[in-house]
Amino acid sequence: MDQAKLLLPHLIVMAHAYANARKLRTHLTGVLNHGRQPKSYFDLFQYPHDANLTRNILLFELQSMGKDLPDTLCLQMDNCWRENKNQFVLNFLAVLVMLDIFVKVN
Repeated sequence: MDQAKLLLPHLIVMAHAYANARKLRTHLTGVLNHGRQPKSYFDLFQYPHDANLTRNILLFELQSMGKDLPDTLCLQMDNCWRENKNQFVLNFLAVLVMLDIFVKVN
């Protein structure tokens, strides 16, 4: 999705006076947790958009599950090496296994 569509305020009819006004940048990340309702996480660029954002969203989602965590974490992410498949995210997943939160991560 084009993130420029999330600039606030989003006006259908743009008055000429507001055409050059600065807009608040927002970012949307969607999460599909199978067996649960889809969620969306908005951020106002308070985290760098790299592995930090990925790990924070994963932590928020695991926290929302509470004690209903399965033994195996099946994770499917976008194929972006900068944000999702890098050494920091993979090390974070290894720590989740090391702390016996999950037995296995797929």
